[in-house]
Amino acid sequence: MSSGHHLQAHLNTLNVGRSSFDQAARLGVELVHHADSDQHPIFHTADGDIVHRDAITEEWSAIDGGRTGTTVRSGELDRIHQPYMADDARIHPTANVAKTAVVEPGATIGPGAFVGAHAHVGKDTTIASYARVEPGAFVGPFSSVHDGSRIGPGAIVGAGSRVGPTANLGAGARLEQRTQVDAFDNIAANTRTGTTQRPNTRLQPGQITNLVERFAALDRD
Repeated sequence: MSSGHHLQAHLNTLNVGRSSFDQAARLGVELVHHADSDQHPIFHTADGDIVHRDAITEEWSAIDGGRTGTTVRSGELDRIHQPYMADDARIHPTANVAKTAVVEPGATIGPGAFVGAHAHVGKDTTIASYARVEPGAFVGPFSSVHDGSRIGPGAIVGAGSRVGPTANLGAGARLEQRTQVDAFDNIAANTRTGTTQRPNTRLQPGQITNLVERFAALDRD
């Protein structure tokens, strides 16, 4: 099942009439922010699917490969990459950000930091001083990569994760959402770290907020 269909299933299972980008990003899929993300019930997944809510059927639907762009391999994810630099991203003058990278709204790139070719820095994510996001890496929204840490080529950092100072994430490795990596830790290349959970109960809309805060990670964008 594609990431778009995963997100569609979760939203329909939870009986969600409307979901914010922040909530959807914690439901198991890596999302790419776009102009309508916060105002309308439509989401773009990193691997190119579009998930939207039909006003007539009141159901969520997924469109496979609804976007076009360059295919970039990040770990096990073939994601759709469209270079983009948000106007409100804060990029320090001494940072080195490749022209083919994506830096989403609210992101902060610190002094001496590096963001490589076809890398992706998610919404409201911080890349701290002298941290490195190597080519093809994907750092999901609401994450933090602390001073001197390195996200290896093609590695994936799930939404809401924290990579401590001077830690290293090997090439192609994946952190599930809300994973904590301690200072000086070394995550081996092509490994998967964190816990995956799935909802299995149909909930009422009033219960969604509490459940969202309990989700650590689910299969992806």
